Amino acid sequence: MKDTANTPQEEFRELEALRRMMEIEGELFPTSEETVMAYEANMKPLPEGYSAVLPDPMQIIRRGRLPYLKVMENEVNEPGVSDFALAARKGKAELPAELLKKMRRQRDEDEANQPLNDQ
Repeated sequence: MKDTANTPQEEFRELEALRRMMEIEGELFPTSEETVMAYEANMKPLPEGYSAVLPDPMQIIRRGRLPYLKVMENEVNEPGVSDFALAARKGKAELPAELLKKMRRQRDEDEANQPLNDQ
């Protein structure tokens, strides 16, 4: 039976060849100009119409860094409302009718503003 054990040098060469191949295929970030050029030469074109939805990289660079925008506030500004919600969640309190109406109205508004999921 043939011994298939590799020397450390052979294993290193094999791993280096694997790493380089993965860089060229785009599975790893390229680490040299040579692997970038090899990747670009073998790169598949984008599907039809796909490039129209991608932002122009030069426009992004010219625009520069944008400030972080907080999209949603998740705070209850009315005193007592969060206490009622906690109590109701635990089943320890009956909510006033006016508060129930307000919660239903808010839920209906939230559902109306939710985008439809096309799946």
